[in-house]
Amino acid sequence: MEYNGTYKSYMDYTNLCRTIIRNTLFTSDDTFNLNIVNDELGIGEIIKKHRLKMIDIKVDHTMRMVEQVVKINENLGLKINLGFVIKVATLYHDIGRMRQATWSNTFADSIYKKNNSPFNNHGEDGYDIFLNNDFNIDEKYIPIIGQAIKHHQDVHTQPKLQYRYDIDLGNINIDDIVTGNFFLNEAEWQVTSLIVQLVADIDKTDILYQHLSDDFDMIRDYVNDRSMDSLDKIAKYWCVSEKEIAYYNNIDPNNYEPRVIRI
Repeated sequence: MEYNGTYKSYMDYTNLCRTIIRNTLFTSDDTFNLNIVNDELGIGEIIKKHRLKMIDIKVDHTMRMVEQVVKINENLGLKINLGFVIKVATLYHDIGRMRQATWSNTFADSIYKKNNSPFNNHGEDGYDIFLNNDFNIDEKYIPIIGQAIKHHQDVHTQPKLQYRYDIDLGNINIDDIVTGNFFLNEAEWQVTSLIVQLVADIDKTDILYQHLSDDFDMIRDYVNDRSMDSLDKIAKYWCVSEKEIAYYNNIDPNNYEPRVIRI
């Protein structure tokens, strides 16, 4: 998966990464499109499509970020292995979000605690996926990449990840720094902070793009409506179609009797 300048365009590399992430997280295109969403009791096709769209949104988001990182690597002239680590950290930074979309209707990290998850957020979820699957990556890089995935969303709350402006990024030979030990030393934390800052900044920029371009639909948490109002009134209040509410709750909208329903 290493980009060595032989691809015809940045998009060729992005498409390669898209194939990698589909093949490593999901066993085939059929699995990705049809069976990855958990078949919960009572779940309707609307919610399945909603979750599949969530996954596709994050895949597209990731590929745009990878393309930007490739350009940055080349413009900065980074040493090849440092560039490789940055690109892999970018490629897998949101794998937790993709698994989250298989069981949740939202990208809110608060849903983890609501579901008694062993993880507090998608960064920890992604870290677990990264450590427990074979992504065909040199083991010595795994601790640093793993920490970048784990902390990319909370860079400002982790003292060890505060950016060091006295580091000469262009002269870093990461192979002289990494130990492969999961207890990172100070030098490894400094490199990790650089990677996390880069990933976090590109992440924010692309999310802004998603909102401005309407690529990113409003994805909300589904809740229980206990108002006992009419279906029409509930739909207007929550800005959801009556059809979606009825389908998700397995009810006939023409014979609706007030009850607690999921929105």
